[in-house]
Amino acid sequence: MRSINFIVSLVLAFSCSLSCAQPKEAAQVEFGVYWQQFHKAWVEKDFTQMQSLCRLPITVKGVMDGMKPQKITTKNFNEKLTHIMQEPSDELKNGKLVTTSVYEKIKSIENPKDLYSDDTHMRVEDLEFEKINGSWKLTGLYSDSVQ
Repeated sequence: MRSINFIVSLVLAFSCSLSCAQPKEAAQVEFGVYWQQFHKAWVEKDFTQMQSLCRLPITVKGVMDGMKPQKITTKNFNEKLTHIMQEPSDELKNGKLVTTSVYEKIKSIENPKDLYSDDTHMRVEDLEFEKINGSWKLTGLYSDSVQ
């Protein structure tokens, strides 16, 4: 009887691990579809399309804990996002430090991997996304030059 209880426990644990993994995988597939739209708008600098893929206001956090968060609103969206796109971004490539822009870095990410995520939050580099009412939206980002 004890071995049957043990086997039942293992089966339940295994089935839970499978069912728990499925929402995250489904979320990543859904996010992949959203990312293709967002990425296309980013590459084309289509601010109107990007705004439709965001939840405004977007919270802009500094890289240092003591920096006061700022907001990107409908009114300042183009200006603030243009500024953030132009910020330098350092990256280690083949053992060498390479500086590009935030725009170029995000442009180079056609299929994001190693997402910091769960089934309702994704992070790609310094961009934070949330699933809100069944749709993915850009809700926050980190910036070196929060003003």
